[in-house]
Amino acid sequence: MKNVLEWLEERKINDESKVAYRGPNEKITFGQVIRNSRKIGTVLSNVKGTAPIAIISGRNVATIYAYLGIVYSGHAYAPIDGSLPRHRIDLIIETLQPAAIVADADHIELARELSEQCYQIDDMLTHNVDNAVPETIRKRMVMTDPLYVIFTSGSTGKPKGVITSHQSLMCYIDSYIDVMEINQDDILGNQSPLDYIAAIRDIYIPLKTGCETVIIPKEFFMQPDRLFDYMNENGVTSIGWSVSALSIPVTLGAFQDVELRSKKNLFFWFSNACIRFVCLAEAFARCEICKSIWTYRSNSQLYILCGRTHG
Repeated sequence: MKNVLEWLEERKINDESKVAYRGPNEKITFGQVIRNSRKIGTVLSNVKGTAPIAIISGRNVATIYAYLGIVYSGHAYAPIDGSLPRHRIDLIIETLQPAAIVADADHIELARELSEQCYQIDDMLTHNVDNAVPETIRKRMVMTDPLYVIFTSGSTGKPKGVITSHQSLMCYIDSYIDVMEINQDDILGNQSPLDYIAAIRDIYIPLKTGCETVIIPKEFFMQPDRLFDYMNENGVTSIGWSVSALSIPVTLGAFQDVELRSKKNLFFWFSNACIRFVCLAEAFARCEICKSIWTYRSNSQLYILCGRTHG
């Protein structure tokens, strides 16, 4: 196996019955994911060169299948946050020199200002799939081919792109799933922006296991009652969040299941062992946050992910 897309294809879950990704007002099955991504891949296969394709899109399910569509085209994708200052976006484009730019309807005008070769996600979905295209492209690929380029904050003031290969991502996801014991019955709760490195788990674990990812609205993290209610309604069983996402719930005493429970029974997840795994992706997890989770969720497994320089 040399390509992340083989996870989706090999498991034979590309039907219309199993939801792969879900948002507040949308959901998409594995069948729709593979169909939409192949349509996008067919269109983008005409993009010349081997440079990555930049993508500027929001935090929604369309962004995920657009990523996969770029992969189907034989290119690496490079997500760019459209809310960044224009000067920083210009620096990223200057460094990346993308072969083209893909954008959703909200960012297509920005994309046109940045490049002459732009593609809107919705427009590409009107095209037919040419099944011969991904087969031809796949034969040329090797596992060390770049999968994505994600730009760091750039401590020197200039953004730096970090390249990850198919092989590297697949090894990481395999190990993560093995440790966290995630299977097709799990539902992941996504907190990270989809253009951020932490989101790769929520994007690719469903392809590997057949589980589901729920994209949790950003504003819910400022309102713990709505956050836990949303997780409750969607059956979230596993989360891999940055520690900062838990700061407000901990400050408000949410894990103690006291202050807000008297209003609504919203802390079901935190009193009935439904969340099996908590993974905090941060170099140093603040002691009070870890203590709160461990004290009130002692029946969950708590993991802290550190980079190789954080030992």
